[in-house]
Amino acid sequence: MCIHSCIESGISIYILNGAGKIAVITPFSKEAPKIIPTLQSAPSNLTFGGPDGKTVFVTQGGGGGFNDPAYNEAHFWHIPISRGDTTKIPLWADCAWVDGWPQETDPPPPDWRNVGQSGVPNMQRFCVPRHNFSINICYVDGHVQAVVLDDLWQQEWHRNWQGKAMKLSRP
Repeated sequence: MCIHSCIESGISIYILNGAGKIAVITPFSKEAPKIIPTLQSAPSNLTFGGPDGKTVFVTQGGGGGFNDPAYNEAHFWHIPISRGDTTKIPLWADCAWVDGWPQETDPPPPDWRNVGQSGVPNMQRFCVPRHNFSINICYVDGHVQAVVLDDLWQQEWHRNWQGKAMKLSRP
């Protein structure tokens, strides 16, 4: 989803964007997010660890693709979000893989046997045929809703997303 995140003690959400910044958000708070720069030029993930579980570890990504700082700057959401409707920006979603970076050009799954596997277009990682062909998505504003798989291409996955109508075949 172009964002990696962790929850700290159920209080704050730490969001890592590909531009090398961590935003610390307290859901339903009116305060602006705290922004923490990282030392990585193309960070790929974050997690908590250390003796007390409060140290944030940030991993460095490989080259190309979503590890390209120029691409990330143009596409990833910036915190605080200055444009865009936070009720429509996915933060987490049911997925058959550890992460995903959907693109408008990602095709629907050709069949339902290999959904979510490594190497398939990223949107297919979210096209999991459960919950009556819908998945649960948590949005940046904190609400969660079931979204029919056909409507995944209508979500605002990145800043320049151009949604389109999609009709998936059912088995």
